[in-house]
Amino acid sequence: PISQRIRLLLSDYARQVTAVNYHTFLKTTLEQAGVTLKIREGTRFWQEELPQLFSNLMARKPVKFDAIIVDEGQDFREEYWITIEELLKPGGYLYIFYDPDQDLYRGSRSFPIEEEPFLLRENCRNTRKICSAIREMTDVTLPPRAGLPEGCDVVVRTARGAQAQVKELGAILHQLVNKDGIKETDIVILGGHRIENTSLAGLQ
Repeated sequence: PISQRIRLLLSDYARQVTAVNYHTFLKTTLEQAGVTLKIREGTRFWQEELPQLFSNLMARKPVKFDAIIVDEGQDFREEYWITIEELLKPGGYLYIFYDPDQDLYRGSRSFPIEEEPFLLRENCRNTRKICSAIREMTDVTLPPRAGLPEGCDVVVRTARGAQAQVKELGAILHQLVNKDGIKETDIVILGGHRIENTSLAGLQ
């Protein structure tokens, strides 16, 4: 979704800016160059074979960028950085944003940048009350940035079993939409799993 958003915002610069996830970029570039891909099940194709095929292509038909910005750098493996560096023009700019607390895939911590990282220590995205709740529930201490709104109280509700969870969520949504007047399009439901693996599977 973030790459789609960036493409929309920079649509006037579509020829100068490429915004896409890593594996889609490799796959699309290879296919445009006429390379036939045999996509196989499992992680080996995406983690090892696709980057190697791309490196082989770059040796024959190099593609270069003036600047590369990598988001979610903690998810990148060692093989990925090799291909990233191959895409960068000599003297080009490389920026990597990463969060070691979100290292879900046990990616590489060896980044192709020698400088010390610039640490982003302020919470810029939540209300002050959410920041306080985070401090109480975790060992993460990110002070709220000046100017953040106070926000509503953080409420914790517990429901055991799929049926009870759906009922509880329905009650929360009813309160937000029908009583508090919040638009449905302004509500986001976040979960720790794909929706088909939760109590909301099959629900609209």
